[in-house]
Amino acid sequence: MRISPLQSALLALAFAKEVNRIPRPALQRFLWESEDEKALRHRLSQLVYQANQTADQKIFEAAGEHIRVNRDAVDCDVDDYSTAVRSGDFEKAWNMLEHGFLSACNYRRTSAFVDWIEEQRIVKRSLLRRAALSAWEEAEAAQEWSLARRSAEVLLHLDPREETILRRVMRARVLAGQVREAEAVYRTFAERVDPSGGQWTPERATTTLLRNVQDLLHDPIADSRAAADRAPTPPLVGRRAELTELTRSLFEPRPNAGWRTIAVHGEAGVGKTRLVREAISSARFRGYRVMEASAVQLERKILLSPLLDPLSDPWVLPFSRTLDEPWRSSMLALVPELQQGSKPLHDPSPPRGGELSRHTCDAFLRLFTRIAESQKTILSVDGFQWMDESSIAVLQFLRRRWHRGEMTLLVTFCEEELRLGASVARFIREEELRRSTTSIHLTALDDIAAVKLARSVAPENSHHSLAVIARAAGGNPRFVIDLATSNGAQPGRSSSDITVPPSVRRLVTRRLELLDDDARKVVCGLAVVGNGASLDRLRVIADSTRAECLDALDTLHRLRLVDWAPEGIAFRHEIFRHAVYQQIHPSRRSVLHARTARLLYRASGDSALIEAARHYRLAGESRHASICAHEAVKGAYSRDVPSRLRLLEEAHELSRGPRRALIAAGLVRACYDLRRLKAVLRFGAEALEGTSRLSPSEAVEVRLAVADARHLLGMDDAEESLAELAKLEERARTGADDVRLARVLDGRVQLLDREGLRDAVVEELGRIRGMELPANRGARCRILATLATQVEYGDADAGLDSARRAVRLARTADLHDEGVLSGQRLVRTLVTSGLLSTVQERETVRTTRDLANASGLHSCHAFILLDLAEWHTVANEHEIAARILSEARDITREMDCPHIRTLEHLARGNLAVGTGDMKEGRKVLKAIQDIGTAGSDSNPALVPGKFIDALAALEGTLLMELGKIQRVNQIAERHPLPESLGEASLGAILFHSRLRSRTGDLAGARKLLVRGLEANESWRPLLWLRLSLELVRLARRNGDPQTELAQRARSRAEELGLTGLAHEFLPFCAP
Repeated sequence: MRISPLQSALLALAFAKEVNRIPRPALQRFLWESEDEKALRHRLSQLVYQANQTADQKIFEAAGEHIRVNRDAVDCDVDDYSTAVRSGDFEKAWNMLEHGFLSACNYRRTSAFVDWIEEQRIVKRSLLRRAALSAWEEAEAAQEWSLARRSAEVLLHLDPREETILRRVMRARVLAGQVREAEAVYRTFAERVDPSGGQWTPERATTTLLRNVQDLLHDPIADSRAAADRAPTPPLVGRRAELTELTRSLFEPRPNAGWRTIAVHGEAGVGKTRLVREAISSARFRGYRVMEASAVQLERKILLSPLLDPLSDPWVLPFSRTLDEPWRSSMLALVPELQQGSKPLHDPSPPRGGELSRHTCDAFLRLFTRIAESQKTILSVDGFQWMDESSIAVLQFLRRRWHRGEMTLLVTFCEEELRLGASVARFIREEELRRSTTSIHLTALDDIAAVKLARSVAPENSHHSLAVIARAAGGNPRFVIDLATSNGAQPGRSSSDITVPPSVRRLVTRRLELLDDDARKVVCGLAVVGNGASLDRLRVIADSTRAECLDALDTLHRLRLVDWAPEGIAFRHEIFRHAVYQQIHPSRRSVLHARTARLLYRASGDSALIEAARHYRLAGESRHASICAHEAVKGAYSRDVPSRLRLLEEAHELSRGPRRALIAAGLVRACYDLRRLKAVLRFGAEALEGTSRLSPSEAVEVRLAVADARHLLGMDDAEESLAELAKLEERARTGADDVRLARVLDGRVQLLDREGLRDAVVEELGRIRGMELPANRGARCRILATLATQVEYGDADAGLDSARRAVRLARTADLHDEGVLSGQRLVRTLVTSGLLSTVQERETVRTTRDLANASGLHSCHAFILLDLAEWHTVANEHEIAARILSEARDITREMDCPHIRTLEHLARGNLAVGTGDMKEGRKVLKAIQDIGTAGSDSNPALVPGKFIDALAALEGTLLMELGKIQRVNQIAERHPLPESLGEASLGAILFHSRLRSRTGDLAGARKLLVRGLEANESWRPLLWLRLSLELVRLARRNGDPQTELAQRARSRAEELGLTGLAHEFLPFCAP
């Protein structure tokens, strides 16, 4: 689309800031130098019109002394820039900024516009600078150096000569493992600030930093480790406080150089090594010498193995050569790699028989002292619990006799495995008593941090899957990572679907090997029965005495396998239970499951029976499982519908044979009440296959739900559905089943009403009125609720009376579900009759909403909320309507009912029109077109016939607001108003009248509104009020104020308690 330079300037001024309207004088001052105010206003109006015509939609609209901007009509890169800055995509933001703000705009006729462009460029740069600086500070505090690097590099783009930012980039590069890149950044900066060379002298801090980088670059050990660091590693998540404490302890100044110990401890996999690794990276960059050792269980009997590993590094050789004899020979005997052609003066014989000589300990002391005197040194030992006794003896010797140089012993260990080494445990206890020792205990990550970590290594998983993984891992970082990477994306994942990774299996196996028979029986019993078991239940399942069970639990607790809380005994992590369970032999599992099932079957409650059924199923006893499941569902119907559905689904899964079909019938009713229609069809087909086990009443109930679901989903047309309902009515009459007959009659009326077949509805209501009310109170209540529909067919008094009688009867007879349905029909009659604002009726609505919410009858609750949203929207109470719609959205989220979805779209769209929120209007417009509206051929059968014209009117109104007049005319031609406007919706009447007004037919618009008033005054007061307001506004714009109508409408609004709507008429009344 080609636009003129002046139109380009107008768009720039309108969309540069995130505002919805701009003062006229400001636009005029930027665009033209002329001082003739009248001429400028005319030129601006012309420019607005031309821009709208060029874009073929309404981008701008005059609104008094402002020009209103439709931001949703134009995709603007200024918005993209703001989004990129807010989301932390600084590289994208910089690339956009580098191209220049308004670089393609050729309009430069006024100095004010030129100054404004420069001001906006400065503002955009400042916005990016502030965001990048804030991100740097957060990333630095969290030690997330990849994010810190990206933030610092953008800051360097913005201030390419700032040395402080250069140092930030270099530091972030090094700590992210990119040492060579850090030096390259420095060279590029130097060439930029001093192209000729020799003129620039870097600051002292920059010089020191460069020297540290070069030392790392030429250190083969550090360079190899930095290369290893470039391999993908998970981020350090949720450890900001611990990392701060560790770095503070490592780097805080000490008045006297000496020895200190820092211990990082926690259970296996909690992230000790990852935390220490982060601190060591920072230490190397700060100029510390780091000696890394690792102790492992299999090498525990090898003399001095952990301490000798770091001494084989090439950089140790110069220090060993400076040792005097006999200490040099002692070290050469231990580490032959240190000889490298040098000949010892004494015979280097290593210690024999595990004995450690004084010469050997002295040799370690002198070598480590030489190293620490030359440079601050850290000796890091991972897996300290596996240190051999000789290594511990050397460390104790060093600790007692250390007197020169700064040495930090940084160790990590697992508390649960520490007791396996007495000398190691003693050394730790002694060190912890010293004031110079720092002890840092790592615990599990919280849920948020665990999910964040899982997402970082497995971003393809859904949030639900990641949450399940985080819970199963118990917040243990190693387990979170292994679970996330070893379990593929499964949207419906549950904890039972998780595959146990090898790391967890190895850990659990190692601890199970330490158990005696009693502890093994108890841990296997707990793995079968599940977490939360009581001591008595676990004792029976494990076939142990109380004393044996208690001793076993003590052992399991010491090994950090289980915890014992007031709510019961549970594995420390859910994944431990899976690992133990998988190691139980299948035959033993079957025995334990059967024993657990028998124990649960003797307990009371539906939940216990379902658990018993599950254990019987796992034990291979399917018949017993079906019996338990069938018994469990007998009490399901006293629950709220969502809870009932969950219980029925579990019972259905555990059942087999005829009992499964009976449970499927219950699922049909529950899914229908929750408007999960595809599930209704699935379970209905299964239930009707076993019709011989269903009673006639149950069969009618299932067939009725299936017939209505098929019609709602567009699978059967009205004729087919009505034929099925006729058969069901005959069956109900034959069986003298008044309750099912009433439900069939109600279903027919609702189907005809949805289809918009008004004559057929009136005829059916007349037939029902002519029937004698049944004696059964449930059936009578449903018939009265059905007759409440009369309110929408011209007989408001009869409909309202029937609805109130139904509510009273349901309350008197304690008909819970019928009470909710009757209350929903009463709310609908009150909305249509305009009687919702009285104190009594507001209390009725509140009671009905509470009852619907408590019962879980989501379909009735959704209809109530959508009716209330319609009421408050028409009454101009938009904030209340928005809150109600938000509540309705939460309820309807899992529904697949086109009827409810259509009502929701209508409510959202009408609210968007009422508030002028065209961003929301566009979303609704897309949703309407997706489900198949009038004017769309995608799937019109999914839209109930009653709402086709209303949806078309809403679509046309939204398109009209966007300036798409040609498409609006097409919709109006395809969907004309009915002859009687008493049958038309408010939206349809307003749409056609506004279209006529917009196209210049003011007389036609006014005539249409008058017809609407005449047709609806006696029975749809709220609609009459809205049409009156539209008419008085239109009349006033045309110089023909309708003060009498305004006065009358205001009085009627006040009578109905609609004070907000009454206030709308005040400006149109005579003074």
